[in-house]
Amino acid sequence: EKLMGILHEYTQVKPFVKEAVKELRRRNIKIGSTTGYTDAMMEIVVPRAAENGYAPDFWISPNSVGNMGRPYPYMIFENMRQLKLSDVRRVIKVGDTVSDVKEGVCAGVISVGVLEGSSELGYSEEEYNALTEAEKKTAKEKASEKFKEAGADYVIDHMGQLASLIDRLEN
Repeated sequence: EKLMGILHEYTQVKPFVKEAVKELRRRNIKIGSTTGYTDAMMEIVVPRAAENGYAPDFWISPNSVGNMGRPYPYMIFENMRQLKLSDVRRVIKVGDTVSDVKEGVCAGVISVGVLEGSSELGYSEEEYNALTEAEKKTAKEKASEKFKEAGADYVIDHMGQLASLIDRLEN
């Protein structure tokens, strides 16, 4: 069966997100978003993210689910309801924090941690690019382990690898 939805953390447009969104749209995969931001903050973030190439089909903050944000599963469930997705086994939660992964685990969806640009990796793009390849590898291994300990089903280096992960899951 085809994947029906992707839920992605909203806070900023990360490396390869524009390309990933374009590919998801090409495949007719719905894109939902969860955030730790408030609705008031999202009034600023949403238009800015859209200008930068990220505009999901639906987004939600903890304000709309009784302020029960991550790791509670309710923002994911509301995305699924709004996007008319009925099967948690056909939804992927993609995020760059341990709390994103835990949210996906609590909802019973496929949980994917993203390393590059992540809070868990802990480097700005400039700092990360200044690292040696060995330092990058060590940092990614540590962050990947944190995601796996939180219950991530998969860990990818960046959003550019999402399409190939979906291909593997659908075969």
